[in-house]
Amino acid sequence: ARGLADPDAYVRALAARLTAAIGAQAPAPALAALLADPERDVRRAAAEALAVVAAASPALVTAALAALAKPDAPERDDDEWRAIGDALERAAGPGDAARLAAAWKAARPPARAALARALAAAQAGRPFADADVLGQLIDGLEGEGPLPIAAAEALAAVEIPEQARAAFARRAAEAAPAVRARLCEAIARLPDGGGWLAALMRARDETTAVRAAAAWAARGVDDRDARDTLAAAARDDAAAEVAANARAALAVTASGRRSRSNTETWADARLRAPDGAPIAGRWVEVSGAPGGASIWTLSDDAGGVRVRGLPAGPVALRVANSTVRSE
Repeated sequence: ARGLADPDAYVRALAARLTAAIGAQAPAPALAALLADPERDVRRAAAEALAVVAAASPALVTAALAALAKPDAPERDDDEWRAIGDALERAAGPGDAARLAAAWKAARPPARAALARALAAAQAGRPFADADVLGQLIDGLEGEGPLPIAAAEALAAVEIPEQARAAFARRAAEAAPAVRARLCEAIARLPDGGGWLAALMRARDETTAVRAAAAWAARGVDDRDARDTLAAAARDDAAAEVAANARAALAVTASGRRSRSNTETWADARLRAPDGAPIAGRWVEVSGAPGGASIWTLSDDAGGVRVRGLPAGPVALRVANSTVRSE
């Protein structure tokens, strides 16, 4: 705790890393305050430490949002915002939904990418109470970069109400391929989601990444068209990643697990070269599906990978190229 308040920035950063290394939760409020530190290395170390030690805590979310909202807040790069997003996602709970929605409305796009992940954690499995925020998330699907990906992940975690589905469908159709792939989980929650996912799997002009994401998202969907399309995709040797995901999804269906429940978990990683540069467009195999099956997904422009719907238990990620490291 003394190190986190030390006048030397190097000591503050080391203290933050030590907090993460030993898993100390008590200094979490002091770490949140360091998100406003004038030194980038301190802020990054504090955010990364929070992502390790934070637990669902309204007080911690409040402290982090206060640090981010300071009028003299420093400029932050995408890596720093991603670390903050990791921390907020870990700390957010249902009681934080209103304050996160207010922070989202006041934030600029770089901050919104981090806040979207916290909103998803706070609203998981429920419709957004704030229609304005939901509409802004749907509009945020446009273009490329961290915000559309984060908005897609947020929408994948919640129920989209009927009045917002037409706007969602328009934005989903226009979204970049990496965003469309992340949206397949949101599509699966819709009443007509099974047919939509089946159409994506069959679309030969669609990217393999979207078709593979649609196949896995169709797991347990109670729709005959989706099941028949999965069975056909599982035999398609021309698209190995789609076939592997279809087989994994069929294993879920065979197990009788229909709903997207709180017993499911997700795997998240970022791929980087030895020099720290993100690696985009790399296929990653995620092991942890029912029956020992593997799921394939493509890293986005920031090297990000996220797979939802895994059963609770160990998860392994494999990248073929040994020069890539995952975080």
